Amino acid sequence: MYSARIELANKVLDSYQKLRRTLCHEMCHVAAWLLDHNAKPPHGPVFKKWAQRAMSRYTDLEVSTCHNYDIHFAYKWRCTWCTHEYGRHSKSIDPTKHRCGKDGCKGPLEYLGKFNPDGSLTTARNPSAYNQFIKENMSTVKKEMPAGTPSKDLMKILSERYRATKGGGTGGKEEEEDESSQVDSTMRKLNLA
Repeated sequence: MYSARIELANKVLDSYQKLRRTLCHEMCHVAAWLLDHNAKPPHGPVFKKWAQRAMSRYTDLEVSTCHNYDIHFAYKWRCTWCTHEYGRHSKSIDPTKHRCGKDGCKGPLEYLGKFNPDGSLTTARNPSAYNQFIKENMSTVKKEMPAGTPSKDLMKILSERYRATKGGGTGGKEEEEDESSQVDSTMRKLNLA
């Protein structure tokens, strides 16, 4: 039995045209596998047959074997020797552990910062009092709870403790909505909502 699944990177496919082109490319792989039972070479004659069929049906679409998309990377580093730049979607390069890999350079890397899609440097925002409380107290609550306690339960405990530090609050609807939106925002960031 033959099956296939397409997974796309939403960090790369940030426009309709990129999505359409990439999805069609991946569907040509699926057709080659499911209909012709052929996966190798990945961009060989069978893939090209399906790409040609797709392009004849959708004349405004080009199905190629590789892309040349400009990809926005929020985090950037630069080699201090050869000036080659590295971009990542997360802050995953540690300049104290990683060196430049361009043509065997091995130069030290410097962190350039976090960038907006327009190329401008982002400005750091100070965390809210609620977020600062979560950051400072999460490890303590984790230690108090049984191993494997779901994050949403930890967040509930932390929210209750935060509310208690505020003296129970005034109980006003505005304060509750503000705290609720901060909880929702934090849980979305942790992919818990």
